[in-house]
Amino acid sequence: MGRNMQLVACTWTPKLFVGLMGEIAWPVIVLVLGWRLRGDIGAALSAFFSRHDVEEVTAGVTGIRAKFVATQQDPTHAETGISSPDLLPKGGDYEAIKAKQGEISTEFSALLYLQITRQTNSLEASDGDKITLLSQELSLYQAATRFEAVRKVLFRSQFDLFSEQLFENKAISNIELNTFFEALPAKFPGAYTEWDSIKYMAFPVTSQLIENDDSGYKLTLFGRSFVAFMRRNPHFIDEMAKI
Repeated sequence: MGRNMQLVACTWTPKLFVGLMGEIAWPVIVLVLGWRLRGDIGAALSAFFSRHDVEEVTAGVTGIRAKFVATQQDPTHAETGISSPDLLPKGGDYEAIKAKQGEISTEFSALLYLQITRQTNSLEASDGDKITLLSQELSLYQAATRFEAVRKVLFRSQFDLFSEQLFENKAISNIELNTFFEALPAKFPGAYTEWDSIKYMAFPVTSQLIENDDSGYKLTLFGRSFVAFMRRNPHFIDEMAKI
């Protein structure tokens, strides 16, 4: 050995080994799991951030934190087409409606048509009763489609406001609304930057969930139906943007 070289003895005791494993085990496991599950994690993150606007993301020893901004209901972000669609083209006769259906028909829609036709033909009912039954079924589908379009944009706090304070055919005054809204920034820091109560109620009004008259804001017929539908499907409530 050279003059300047020193020998350092290291005894691998069970305590030392366990301590070392405690230092490196979790980082290694996290890296391995992250590599093995990178596809699923990437898909989940992509789906999550596609539904939420993020202002800032920070990473540290305690994990990852994201700061969200409530821009989902901004005019440039809010989805369109929420107004009630026409069931059939206005002013069209039978042939015009058939032609329109032919323009948007697909192989899958044709398959569904055959399945529905077979099912209705198997019913022991008059043609009039079958038409009534199909019309009722279509109305339920149209309602659910419109409910879903609103649910994807509405905030959980807005739904809670409608469900708890407006559902019993009661109105909420501007003063009560301002009091409710002013409490939100403390609950959701950074979420409502540059928002006020008017902007907060803009989407619910334009989507025809609520209306404003001399008594204040109150639910419309569509709004009451929407709240009732969501209450029957609580998993939809849980999926709403939690701001």
